[in-house]
Amino acid sequence: MITQENLMKNSADWDWVDRYSQSMGDKALVDYSRKLCAYLLALPDDSEIEIARIVTRRNEDLFAKLVCRYKYEGILNLQFSADFRRLRKYELK
Repeated sequence: MITQENLMKNSADWDWVDRYSQSMGDKALVDYSRKLCAYLLALPDDSEIEIARIVTRRNEDLFAKLVCRYKYEGILNLQFSADFRRLRKYELK
């Protein structure tokens, strides 16, 4: 399950990219990242998704890390709900 502790670790830990690249392969990691980014970019601004509907438990950690990366790099404006069950895309005004 995605938790605040996991997200706090994500922001300081960029070695995860190498770990996932080794465990799933470069191509699979890039493919997953591109598909997720395209999906999130296609969402209308000010929309919310239920994370469990699009992410398997096996991919929760990678999903959280990629969402943090997209946010950090300024690609998307995203916010987790307080219980980390929903993700909101919003437009900066």
